[in-house]
Amino acid sequence: MYKTIIMKNLYFILGLGGVLICGCASRSVSSKESKNEDSTFIAQSTNVSGKAKLEIIEGQKYQDILGEQLKEMLVKNESFVLVDVRPVEDYNKSHIVKAINIPLSDLKSKAGNIGCKCKKVVVYSETTEESAKAAEELVQIGYRSMLNLWGGFDAWQREKGEIVGPITE
Repeated sequence: MYKTIIMKNLYFILGLGGVLICGCASRSVSSKESKNEDSTFIAQSTNVSGKAKLEIIEGQKYQDILGEQLKEMLVKNESFVLVDVRPVEDYNKSHIVKAINIPLSDLKSKAGNIGCKCKKVVVYSETTEESAKAAEELVQIGYRSMLNLWGGFDAWQREKGEIVGPITE
């Protein structure tokens, strides 16, 4: 009996260590998988509280999050950097509260403005595709905890997320 308990604990510790080292996302039993154009699998599942979420399944080096997840991060005052990669003009018209602006065209040269590569970073643009490019670039530079706002700024506005703007100089 003690041998069984020890073995179960050992498997749990090894499994947990593998998840932490690899940064793998857990799969939900009730997930709906879809394969997008670049062979990346994305699963939409339901978490314990019954809210929808997106999970990394295979091929992505960043995680997509929904607007409700970003709202929760903002409400909880979690430690992360929110980066708007849209052009300066769009950022000045309106942007998500607490966001900094680093246009996609300047991302590689100004990524240092984000800070430590160990920080959690959430990127967004007008659409998912543009911010996904930004997330990929930041991963290539060495950022390890990348999140991409699924649906971009358009989806955030549709969900009535908090915005700031316009900014006048």
